Amino acid sequence: METKTKEFIKNAIKNGYKNDNTCSGWDWMRANIQELSFIFDTEEYKQCNEMKYKCMPVIFSLSRVFENDLSELEKGVLGTAWFLNNEVASKHKKELKIKKFNDDGFFLIKNDPKLDKRKIEFIVDNSGDFLGGITKYKGKLSWSIADKRLMALESRCSRRGIWVDNCSQNVYIKLV
Repeated sequence: METKTKEFIKNAIKNGYKNDNTCSGWDWMRANIQELSFIFDTEEYKQCNEMKYKCMPVIFSLSRVFENDLSELEKGVLGTAWFLNNEVASKHKKELKIKKFNDDGFFLIKNDPKLDKRKIEFIVDNSGDFLGGITKYKGKLSWSIADKRLMALESRCSRRGIWVDNCSQNVYIKLV
């Protein structure tokens, strides 16, 4: 395990990794992050809940590399590997969540004035925001002539709603 980790570190540096906040060499690391799966797939690592202060000691212990034996550049490689693994894990979680929405009949829809006044159920996914959470509503779609956009309105609301095509909100709709 120590040799796998040291080999990964050596190859990352050879392929352009620099610890200079410019994402240099990250493409190679992103493509080869599975080489460290022997660390990231363990139950001990998963219990750290992707928190760096908990994960880094686990990474060092599972790879049998001593932190004080590594240079700052080499420590940076493992820190970036932690970050890139979290990126992959969160992307996978998001894909599973979207698949569950789709299985339940909720989809992203395009702006179409023909959908005006249609009854819907919709989910607003704020799980990436500081507010967090997924909220489910019943309501209708309303076409804004001025903005040329669809808005999902809660029941009993006539003016306040959520734009269906807004990039900051993930709105999944089920036509009823």
